[in-house]
Amino acid sequence: VTWIVAFVIANSIPFFSSLLSLLSSLFDSFFGFIFWGVAYFRMRKADGHVSLLRDRTLRGWVEGVLNILIILAGIFFLTVGTYATIQGIIDEYTAGTVGRPFSCKSNGI
Repeated sequence: VTWIVAFVIANSIPFFSSLLSLLSSLFDSFFGFIFWGVAYFRMRKADGHVSLLRDRTLRGWVEGVLNILIILAGIFFLTVGTYATIQGIIDEYTAGTVGRPFSCKSNGI
């Protein structure tokens, strides 16, 4: 049953690999980077302990700056990755390399 569902999904979307790239740029950057950077600050706030402004130790500043950099990297990957993937999908349609759903046209590189 799983193979049949996978076959139908993969053949009904003519640009499946580009769709996976789009989903990765949207969700992996958020759940891989942004979520954990924000979670650090939310957990520290809930603990009532260390925050970037209250904890003036070297460890507090390093952890705060590191998590800000993680959030910024996630935002960078989110914006640039999404733009590049959407531009790639547009280029595929312009070049005519995207077939119709359930066609026998090769999707290989």
